[in-house]
Amino acid sequence: MRLRLAQVGLALVLAAGMAGTQQTVFGWAPVGSGPEAPAVVTFTGSRLFTITMPAGGLNPATRAQVIAARLEALRQAGTLTPGSIGTVQLSGLPDHAVITCTTTAGCASILTVDPALAKDVAPQQANVAYVAAWWASLLADHLLAAAGQPPQYTVGTPVGDLLTGIASRIARDPRLTFSDALATLSRTQTDTLNEASQALPPGWQPHPLGQAVTPAPAPAVAEPAPGPAVAVPAPQPGVPAPAWKVVRQANDVVITWEGDPAALQSVQFVLVDKNFDPLQVIEVNQPPFTARFSSPPTSAVIRIWATDASGNETLTLLPVTTLPPVRIPGQDQVLPQPGPVPGQLQNPNF
Repeated sequence: MRLRLAQVGLALVLAAGMAGTQQTVFGWAPVGSGPEAPAVVTFTGSRLFTITMPAGGLNPATRAQVIAARLEALRQAGTLTPGSIGTVQLSGLPDHAVITCTTTAGCASILTVDPALAKDVAPQQANVAYVAAWWASLLADHLLAAAGQPPQYTVGTPVGDLLTGIASRIARDPRLTFSDALATLSRTQTDTLNEASQALPPGWQPHPLGQAVTPAPAPAVAEPAPGPAVAVPAPQPGVPAPAWKVVRQANDVVITWEGDPAALQSVQFVLVDKNFDPLQVIEVNQPPFTARFSSPPTSAVIRIWATDASGNETLTLLPVTTLPPVRIPGQDQVLPQPGPVPGQLQNPNF
């Protein structure tokens, strides 16, 4: 099976949504513990493939590491584009399908899907061609979305809808990166992205063989209507804002909700690194809604997910770089009111 794009997509080379070719974009991470535990291949933190089975003498973690290195090398060389990605079935191994990248030197292998791996991803079908086509589609549409182009191959699926929203936001604000957009997804939306790496969506059909896809203009995505979310109000002159109070105590950062305690059901405080991987998670399910982070890295971001009495979620981002480096002797330092970063939606809901 072959995925193709019109030439308009070939010049993208991840130009938007990523800063330069030397920044590492593809990575991997174990899922669970033990030498045979599954591992995931990631694109700026978003899961692409979940490798559950060993192959060729390599355990899942080593396979994921090799796959990520192949993708990163192709991207660094400027040959990994949405239109270069395809799938083939080997004549000598008809029960194996390979995700490939077409380069000037030929067809480079990215990942081989065998029956055991296909059965884990699509237990009802265990079809190697379908699994390979889905993962190739997922990879191509991540590249498109990062460049502000609408997805073409996962359209009509939950992950396709999410990628369409991300692409639309990046197209409207080129300063916004794919990583920035990931940071504003709700927990449910993040779960949707993660699940796409390990399960075929019901009813999805791969694009027909050999037919080119002409990218359509990015559809207009309506901003969500404001609901009864616990939005942090902007401070007014002379009027204290009953919301989040952030202070630095020595090298620690302490965040406390100063609004009505009955307004919130729960709060999740997440300290994430520059790749938006969690470093520390603090869940608070009853007042007082407060969290303390000890010596957070200056490159980190604190994500505050507040769930109100009606179940609505609001996200506030607090980059650690905005915090004063030292404490004023003899008193706590009250930090500026945390608010949305450029491109952030208070209720991200694509």
